[in-house]
Amino acid sequence: MTKKLLTAVCGLVTSAFLAVACQPMFAGPTGSRAVSRPGPVSSSVATRTTLVNPLMSTEPDTASPDREPSPPSSRGVIGRRYQGSGPKVVVLGDSLTVQSRTQLRSVLAKRSIKIFGINGEGLSGGAYSELRGHPVVPRIITEYASDPPAVVVMALGTNDVWRSDLTLAGFEAGLDRLADAFPRACQVGVTVTETSRGLLYDRDKAIAVNKEIRARADVVVDWAKLGPGPRYTLEVDHIHLTGEGARFRSDLIGRAVDRCLASQGPTVPPS
Repeated sequence: MTKKLLTAVCGLVTSAFLAVACQPMFAGPTGSRAVSRPGPVSSSVATRTTLVNPLMSTEPDTASPDREPSPPSSRGVIGRRYQGSGPKVVVLGDSLTVQSRTQLRSVLAKRSIKIFGINGEGLSGGAYSELRGHPVVPRIITEYASDPPAVVVMALGTNDVWRSDLTLAGFEAGLDRLADAFPRACQVGVTVTETSRGLLYDRDKAIAVNKEIRARADVVVDWAKLGPGPRYTLEVDHIHLTGEGARFRSDLIGRAVDRCLASQGPTVPPS
């Protein structure tokens, strides 16, 4: 009981710290497992650190009674319809996806995309699930599977690691549910950081989560290896993104989606 209380209190303190401390700075095919190998980052890219606002939401709330209601804009976004044209791509993420969804839309501009991203949420639960009184991601997976995509980007896991009440078994069950719901989709897996300074962040659990992601995904964006450092992540926790980090992470995901679609060839479902 004490451990759960400590976890809840620390989670609230961490969320409050990030919201208050960072806000003034905001600037406004199936088969063998392939690993994405992006080229070097251009030296012409500016290295000045800028932060992006993870709180603003522009997605309309068009939830029907059988759908999970959209959260307040301060918590994230639940896409209800594909936006754009081309092969369908679903992105499932947390606050990092909320931060970088503008960049994702730009990188995936030639795709039809639907984005789910909730601050503090994991594949097996999280703060918003507790607020709703039930796990949110399973409902979203069921909803999105009714109009199946060609590619699913699984960018969840950080909060599964951060929260001691979310188990590795629960994360694995979430991966099983994802595979069952999207049997024909190519899956992009985004690994989680293993170097966070966040309070209660479990490095051993992060390593175990990443092992599962690398084993199951068709294409892997190895953010654990490519993302650490002040250029891409905030010094406060080594998790949340700088402006350049949001662009770089989105670019890596875009390349991985392209690899998935290339592996599917002419079998990609029409939009």
